[in-house]
Amino acid sequence: MHTCIVTLIVRIFRNCGQKMVNLPIFGEVSILSVGVVPFCVAFAIFWAANQNTSYAWIGQDVLVSDTGCPCISLC
Repeated sequence: MHTCIVTLIVRIFRNCGQKMVNLPIFGEVSILSVGVVPFCVAFAIFWAANQNTSYAWIGQDVLVSDTGCPCISLC
């Protein structure tokens, strides 16, 4: 999910993913990536907490379809 969102934003806004920050454990990462991670984690936690509700299939479809996104971008 993270890869799909970052790729989409970088393709729309060309200069968005160029600024980097040096994190102690992860090394040099883009600021955009650091900003997208909390959204992805919050989405996954929200889906996990509500996976037995009637609308949970939407979150599951989003999470499953995003696993194929990196493979599509490699082609």
